[in-house]
Amino acid sequence: MFLLGALIGSVGIYEYLRLQHISSVLLAILAVVCVMGGLLFASVGLTLHTLNFRILEMTNVLTKQINRSRKEVTTYSAQDNTSLYSSDRRPTNS
Repeated sequence: MFLLGALIGSVGIYEYLRLQHISSVLLAILAVVCVMGGLLFASVGLTLHTLNFRILEMTNVLTKQINRSRKEVTTYSAQDNTSLYSSDRRPTNS
């Protein structure tokens, strides 16, 4: 969209340089709208890309923390053979 606006605007700029007058005001307005729309789309796309990257980064960090805590729990359970319960509160098999 930005390139389309630049292309349309170049026609208006060429006309102004050649004749020192712009005969098609609507074409100039269309060019400005296209350029502004292109800049808006680019900024929204950049913002969405950045948010997606940060969310992906946070997901990876949380996944690593969860895996690390699970590993610590299984290591503790394997060393103690009492699971996570103390010897006083261990459930009995009835």
